[in-house]
Amino acid sequence: MVIDKLKEGEFLYTEGRLEEAESCFLSVIEEDSKNKIAYNNIGVVAYRMNDIEKALDYFAMSLKEDPYFEDAITNLFDLLRVLGYSH
Repeated sequence: MVIDKLKEGEFLYTEGRLEEAESCFLSVIEEDSKNKIAYNNIGVVAYRMNDIEKALDYFAMSLKEDPYFEDAITNLFDLLRVLGYSH
């Protein structure tokens, strides 16, 4: 069920249905509070909705579950670069 919800959320995201995608990813987290993919995906949705602080929080939660999760590392790095934290 978690995998189905993740796929549904990713599909909704690609369709531009951001709030619905976010709801799918949140339902995954309700079922699996350690799901690094769902946290990362909510971060991506939040960034697209221009909620930078929320995006940062969710990328950090994803990395808390797996500090080596490449998607979250890349997304966090890209967000920090956009914010001017490139060194």
